[in-house]
Amino acid sequence: FYTIISTLDELGYDCQWQVLNSKNHGVPQNRERVFIIGHLRGTPRPEVFPFGQGFGELPSEQLQELRGSGPRPIWKVGDSESTRRAILSGYTMRRFTPVECERLQGFPDGWTEGVSDRQRYKCLGNAVTVNVIKDICVPLLQY
Repeated sequence: FYTIISTLDELGYDCQWQVLNSKNHGVPQNRERVFIIGHLRGTPRPEVFPFGQGFGELPSEQLQELRGSGPRPIWKVGDSESTRRAILSGYTMRRFTPVECERLQGFPDGWTEGVSDRQRYKCLGNAVTVNVIKDICVPLLQY
C-alpha cells in the first residue's frame, strides 16, 4: 500500500483513500476493499472520502430475488450492526448460480453471459461491487 501511494505521489498525484465495505452500499455481502482516488497535483478536486457507513438499506425485493424458490439458502438482513448474512434454513448447501453472483456484485442479470460458468465465476469474484463505484463517482461527476 505504501508503495502504491508513494508511486502515485512521485508521479504527481494527490490521493485520497478509504476502506469501504459493500454491505454499506446496498448489496448483501461483506466485502471490504481499499479504494484510492488520485488527482493530478495542482488541478481542482472534490473531496470524495471519508464516506460514512450509513448507506441505504438492502431493498426487500432484492432479498426476494436472491431467495428464489426451491431448496436454497434463505437470505436475511443481519443483526443490529446492519451486517448481511446468508443463513441456511434446513437445506443442503449449494453453489450460487452465475446470475446470483451478478446480483451480489450489483451487476444486471446476464451481464457475464457468453463465456463459460467457470469464467463467469472468476470475473465476478474479481469484480468491484457496482454500487460502491456508483457512490464514489457521484461526487466526482457533480464537481
